[in-house]
Amino acid sequence: MMQVRCQRCGWMLTLGREAIALALAEAQQSHEQHHVVDCPHCRHAIKVPVADLRRRLPANYPLPEIAPPATHSEPRPEPESAAEKAAPVAENQKEPPKAATSVQTAPGSVA
Repeated sequence: MMQVRCQRCGWMLTLGREAIALALAEAQQSHEQHHVVDCPHCRHAIKVPVADLRRRLPANYPLPEIAPPATHSEPRPEPESAAEKAAPVAENQKEPPKAATSVQTAPGSVA
């Protein structure tokens, strides 16, 4: 466990072993020197050195495997021409004919 204090508001937060292991695995994958933790109280970014994370985690603790970011392998659809786009939009914007409304009068009044 590791306690981190926010430099802005002074809020103390505790990182458990799982959170430390996940932060260390993410930092090792992207070759970073610091892991950024957001303060839950004021949302200020707190930089925690990776060396401190390693020191707090037992040597035999297994790090979780993190999948690399997914890339889009599907080709993007080609944009339609402006003329093809405008035609369906114009048809959808037509208003349906309005139904005739009946006027009700109070009994004894002349309309």
